Amino acid sequence: MKTSPVSLRALLIPVVLAGLTCHVDPGLEPVRSAIEGVITFTGDWPAPPAEVRIVSARKFPPSDISEVDIGEVIPADVSTHAYTYYLDPGTYPFIGVAWREKDSVWDLSSVCGVYFTGTDSLVPGRVVIGSRTEKVRDVNLSVDRSRARRNTHSRIAGTIDFVGAWPDSFSSAIVIALTRDPLTQSISLLDLNLSAPIPRDTDRTDYRIAAPAGTYRAVGVLFLKANGNLSIGDLYYSLNVGGLVVDIWEVPENQTAEGPDFTIQIGPVLSGISGIVSFAGEWPAPAEEVRLIAATTFPPAFEELTIGERIPGDASTHDYMFSLRLGVYKLIGVAWRAEQTGWDVLSICGVHFAGTDSLAPGEIEIPSDTSVIRNVDIRVNRSKAHKVTDTKIAGSITFNGMWPADIMEARVIATTRFSLMPTVLPSLLDLAFGDRIVRGTERTDYLVQAFPGKFAATGVIFFKEGQQTLSLADILYSAQIGALSLEAYEVMEDSTGRGPDFNVRF
Repeated sequence: MKTSPVSLRALLIPVVLAGLTCHVDPGLEPVRSAIEGVITFTGDWPAPPAEVRIVSARKFPPSDISEVDIGEVIPADVSTHAYTYYLDPGTYPFIGVAWREKDSVWDLSSVCGVYFTGTDSLVPGRVVIGSRTEKVRDVNLSVDRSRARRNTHSRIAGTIDFVGAWPDSFSSAIVIALTRDPLTQSISLLDLNLSAPIPRDTDRTDYRIAAPAGTYRAVGVLFLKANGNLSIGDLYYSLNVGGLVVDIWEVPENQTAEGPDFTIQIGPVLSGISGIVSFAGEWPAPAEEVRLIAATTFPPAFEELTIGERIPGDASTHDYMFSLRLGVYKLIGVAWRAEQTGWDVLSICGVHFAGTDSLAPGEIEIPSDTSVIRNVDIRVNRSKAHKVTDTKIAGSITFNGMWPADIMEARVIATTRFSLMPTVLPSLLDLAFGDRIVRGTERTDYLVQAFPGKFAATGVIFFKEGQQTLSLADILYSAQIGALSLEAYEVMEDSTGRGPDFNVRF
């Protein structure tokens, strides 16, 4: 079926022609320029559709549905559909498919399919029609009907305070809500629920996001550049300046849920660190991206990391400058992720060490907002990098007696490299960490995000107040109280291996 935009022009043409009685001006020729392609459908609609249409926009992201041209109806119940979509010459940064169910109206959340040309699922494919007779072919789209969002009156709302001057490169901002964790799972445009744009230089504003009822894992403020494109790097910037919160929000049907309130520290960061990253070995899988990371706690959870610039993963050396605000950083390093995978603490593949202890990362202090600490060098052995998979180690811990007064928390660690006799200690890159266990816990099940391999030791490591490193003394203390197991076991990829059950006696 051939489709064309629904517009006021189309509605007026019959009226104008009816008034012409003695002279006809041929005017402009009809639009012959178009795009053509095939739409592939999978899955089932979440509700019976009233109509499905191909759509386009000359601006991305569009501010609201009024900036989207909505084409004629296309079949909703087919597996494939070949289309021709007539459009005026110009540049279209967004081509997609939208749907609506019965008794609902069009909205940006109606989009259920997007045209992509590259591997970045946050950047839609750009189509350029050069003349009134050109047809751009092979503009193909995929629609997973099961991911189509229903247009309801459910909302997420909150406030934003912007502190500092907006950088010149920012044209506006938007608030997004996602049902997936963007730090550990791959996301696409179809995972984003968007607010209306926030104008540049805004100091404070309330936000509202149209978000269909469900469970949301992240809400964040993204800053748009002049080209309007989004990237995963924009998410990391937001995380670093206080503009991204990963949590759980339940949004009821046709109600407004309270979202996070943001205080965002924008503006240039003049302080930081610099040094050389040295690479050796080969990645265990094709690398999607490699980035600098920093943390003010150790061992950190992934959401506690500051994620820096992207660096070349195929170089032998790379000189870097990492902008960081003043403070004390317990961990400086490099993280990677393989194609089609997310991030985790396991993504860390290189660490800055100040001494010879491979369990103690080098601490860096940035004393002022203009200080740059130099010679913070990092070594990365690509062959020791761990690909993030659904591989886990599970077990239980029973704590007997009173927790010592100076111990604040515990973590389960598992390592593929350890021996007491002779003494063989792991490096940080040989460890897999479980979540924090709070002081006073009597019994808990643990789950370690691991990597495939044969594990030589598993232990519960206790951290005192202010402690930010691991040492042999910590491991020996765990052995004395029944919190260390040297029983070896193997964990296969994408499986959960059974680790030891601990009976800890303080």
